[in-house]
Amino acid sequence: MKKFFYELKLIYNKYKLLDGMKSDFNIFSQLLNPYDEVNLHSKLIYSILNDCKFKKEFMLSFLKTTGIISADDVSPDDLKIIDVEREKAFSKGRLDLFFSCNVKDKKYVIIIENKIFAVDQCEQIDRYVEFANQCSADIRKVFYLTLHGNAPSEDSASNLDQVNLISYDNEILTLIENCIKISAREPALREVLIQYADLLEKITGKDVDYTMDVKKFLLESPENFNMANSIQPAIIDAKTNLQMKFWTKLEESLDEMFRNFPDLNYRKTSRDEDLGTVNPWYSESIIKNFYYRAKKSSYYGIIYSLGQVKDIGELFLKFEYDRNWYLYYGLRLQIKNINTESKSYELLKNKLINSDFKFSDWWLGWKSIKADEKDINFTDMDPDLVRILMKANKLNDLIQKITKEVEEFIHIIVD
Repeated sequence: MKKFFYELKLIYNKYKLLDGMKSDFNIFSQLLNPYDEVNLHSKLIYSILNDCKFKKEFMLSFLKTTGIISADDVSPDDLKIIDVEREKAFSKGRLDLFFSCNVKDKKYVIIIENKIFAVDQCEQIDRYVEFANQCSADIRKVFYLTLHGNAPSEDSASNLDQVNLISYDNEILTLIENCIKISAREPALREVLIQYADLLEKITGKDVDYTMDVKKFLLESPENFNMANSIQPAIIDAKTNLQMKFWTKLEESLDEMFRNFPDLNYRKTSRDEDLGTVNPWYSESIIKNFYYRAKKSSYYGIIYSLGQVKDIGELFLKFEYDRNWYLYYGLRLQIKNINTESKSYELLKNKLINSDFKFSDWWLGWKSIKADEKDINFTDMDPDLVRILMKANKLNDLIQKITKEVEEFIHIIVD
């Protein structure tokens, strides 16, 4: 076992050294927000699949990478591209990306909903599936594209069997790597794709070369693979421990913060209080089930009642983690009925709009919680987040930052 970890550490240190020697210049991150799904990622994917010289080769690579077609005997000459559109409008919304093409004797219709940080609208994916089913085609596919292949929310997609999950760190990164090979003799295009691949590796926390080296090492012998496989339960236990540390410290800090509001009739809801199936308190068992992908382990967190607000009703402040949208907080709706028609409700909503909070059928204002300007992703736990969770001073700084932000949020509500 010692030799196994020694070999892994050698590979890790090799790529850590190489990363330190790389230039940090990237044209995309210099000019645009690296997480801008509309103005960067959708536009770039659209441009690739609409390229004047290689669009057939690029489209064929997309079809194969996403598993739409698997036949090795299909060539670009067998492909006829009919339509490639971005922001395609239809009667019930707009499609981020829409493609249609013929491959030999079959017509394909493809829809991609691109989600990095945007929130699903109620029944949004259901509307896209309905639109796809109305299209005249032999094969219809609705893809839900996220950084790591997360699923849409249940109120957006009622039937996940009709939705194909793809990710930037798998299918799109593979597509870009293939496009780099296809365009090898076109330096300008090739270099743009290389920089985009570098950006995807950065925002998804994936280093393709490092991953390939580790995979090669694991497949060198059954012993290597079996030893790696045997530590998976320990990794889940470690992730659970780190997450529990975060929630425990956050809860303690919030309890202390609420003492600054002596006139607020708040209470911390009971852990066994019935607030609906999607409002459980965090616990070791819930978090561990989350890592084992148990379906009912999402949407857990901490909930406070802020008491009765005049002309509105009882408001609930929730801190929630979900595998799709990570960590966020806000005023949770649909726990108890409130008066959404009152002037007080409209005034509060306008205050939150002015403070850049977002809204949905489930939230009267919500906002992501960040660490070093990045969403807190407990699912994959990138190296920066692990360092924060493991170092007491960094974790305390993060907790204090969150607490201060939430205190300002409470002032918006009560002042």
